[in-house]
Amino acid sequence: MAVNANTIAVTNRYSGPALPPGFTFSALLQVWPTLNGQFQIGLHEGGLFTYPGAQVLSTTGGRTIYSPFTAAAAVPLNAKRCQGNISIQNNLTGANSYGGFGGVGGIGAVNVSSNPASSAGGGAQTPYPLIPLTSPQTLYYILQASGGVATLTVNVTGYTIF
Repeated sequence: MAVNANTIAVTNRYSGPALPPGFTFSALLQVWPTLNGQFQIGLHEGGLFTYPGAQVLSTTGGRTIYSPFTAAAAVPLNAKRCQGNISIQNNLTGANSYGGFGGVGGIGAVNVSSNPASSAGGGAQTPYPLIPLTSPQTLYYILQASGGVATLTVNVTGYTIF
């Protein structure tokens, strides 16, 4: 059975009219993304869906407190956690840059820093484990730099719905 979950959060249990004879309900196992009407390439294993991923944030806007951004391009409304990679760059040689993101208030936050950038455009990248989505499709970030312009990029490569 398949249900379109692009714009609504579907329930973990379905008991509608399209069930096969003899079944009283069906459990939601995964929300699989589509692109142009086709399923995206991915792997569902142990409750985790992984795929090539999508960029959900690229910003130069400095933030000293965790500020919200949407991950709707990469995680469905049903997603409870997401994983991927985070990177930071600075356009000024010798500048320190620090960025991070997580759930509201920094819950489960992952941080990345380039201290100091050894060349203009220098930076760092790190993968992050499953981060809790404390609000549907919403993550929070901070970004600081001692000079120059720091760029923080967040990519999502997987999520869970449980």
